[in-house]
Amino acid sequence: MRKFLIPFMLVFLMVLPAVSSAKKTGKIVDDSLYVDNLLGIQVTAAHGWKIKVFREKKKKRNIQRAVIVKKNFKINSLVRELHGDYTIPTVTIFADSTNMTIEQYGDMILDQLYKVNSDNEILLNTELLSETDFIDSITVKVNGLDSKRIQFKHRYKRFLDTSGRDVNWERNGGVQLMQDFNIIDLAIFKKGDWVILLYAVCEREFYQLNKRAIEYMLGSLKVVNNP
Repeated sequence: MRKFLIPFMLVFLMVLPAVSSAKKTGKIVDDSLYVDNLLGIQVTAAHGWKIKVFREKKKKRNIQRAVIVKKNFKINSLVRELHGDYTIPTVTIFADSTNMTIEQYGDMILDQLYKVNSDNEILLNTELLSETDFIDSITVKVNGLDSKRIQFKHRYKRFLDTSGRDVNWERNGGVQLMQDFNIIDLAIFKKGDWVILLYAVCEREFYQLNKRAIEYMLGSLKVVNNP
């Protein structure tokens, strides 16, 4: 059975039909535009990427608003052959009610990178709290809004099953270790009482292939109303 690594929040997509009575976090327009009426923003998916929305929770707003998933993604040939784990390129939209500025929120994330525990619900639903290293950060304007961009690398280990390869059986006991990292691109925005995060994850091997699409989506956020 093939396994794969995806951001934790995608697990919830499998149970959405069972909670169809819950209100959706937003709507999808023409298969490529996500509109969040609560936040008063929209984000555009790149060509070849699919938007999936979440549903609000019963007693509070869902911090996970939507996720944009690449449809035809590549997998390392060895990982595919040996049925190893892989990461699907995704961009997840989060929202947090806070009085922190984007600079303060970015500093908070960097301060918690190497901590095992966090009381921040968004961070608990990302890979940022384990084996993650800071790469760079900048502040840019995106459609009139200030955006704090931070890039990270998230290190991982994959164990590949080589038991089907007789030549390797005695040498490595049927298991091959692969070590690499994912690239995480984070864009932080502030609108009213909301901090909005666009959190993109992609394997290092395929990052250049997806970089333009990711940058396009991180730069596509626009304000559409002020709810």
